Amino acid sequence: MAVINGTAYAVWNGTERLWSCKNASLKVDVDLPDVTTKESGGWAAHINGLRFWSIDFDGVYEDAGGSAVLMTPAEILAAIIARTADAEVAFKPASGTTTTGWKGNATFKNITIGGDMETGITFSGSIVGNAPLTVVAIA
Repeated sequence: MAVINGTAYAVWNGTERLWSCKNASLKVDVDLPDVTTKESGGWAAHINGLRFWSIDFDGVYEDAGGSAVLMTPAEILAAIIARTADAEVAFKPASGTTTTGWKGNATFKNITIGGDMETGITFSGSIVGNAPLTVVAIA
């Protein structure tokens, strides 16, 4: 089994890659409503409930100079303000690798831009899925 370098994975909005991202995490979860009864023999019982997924990200703010293939925190902020933050997003490596990624329709939920004294400007945010997450083969 080959180890995959985390640097290869990025957040994508269609064909635009999130520029200057340092960290990104895909989280997938399912709600497990409790249906334990006296007949469960002392064991917890549950049913499969709602499924949901999200991507959290952060990085160093850098202007991509109007690139058509790079997405910036300023573009995410503008989409949230304009209420056009729904997009097909992916957590995947760039093409040319032989591994998989994941994609689905989602909404940019938030973006935080920070400017501490004598440091680079940073950003962080999250994307929340609003449709099924699917596996994508990368070629």
